[in-house]
Amino acid sequence: LEFRRVLFRSGLEKYADYELAPWATFTVFAQRILEPLKGNQTDEQAVARALEEYLPPLLDYLDGELGGKAFFLGDRMSLADIAVTSQLINMAHVGELIDEDRWPCLSSLLARMTARSSLSSLLAAEHQLIAKLNSRYQPVLLVQACVRQAARRAARLVGHPPRTENGR
Repeated sequence: LEFRRVLFRSGLEKYADYELAPWATFTVFAQRILEPLKGNQTDEQAVARALEEYLPPLLDYLDGELGGKAFFLGDRMSLADIAVTSQLINMAHVGELIDEDRWPCLSSLLARMTARSSLSSLLAAEHQLIAKLNSRYQPVLLVQACVRQAARRAARLVGHPPRTENGR
């Protein structure tokens, strides 16, 4: 049983690194933070594709794997929880919060993990650094995130997919 748990944990770590990271960190985070810092425009179409097409099935899978457990391995935190949470935190840094109604298990995991003093103490410094690097951009991100989240919820209520800024 322990061997299976190690294989499962290892698989989720790789899933976070090879499936989730390309969209959460290397697209959403990079486009919203790194590209503007380099003097480039944010490719909001790439961000929208990541958020609307690529990330939802990945998050669906992870939410299902949690299945109401406190952590991916049950009642014990593992590297799999840290790897997945890291990607979700990177998205949150740029104003993209996961939908707690659609992914309640992941949302609960993120809340549990970020409430840990070992992580919350680091997040405060990360928030300050990102705000300092991009102080003009952060208030806009928060407003945009709230509008997008409200649009997604409203669209689900009426059964229509949310529209993006370019009308798709």
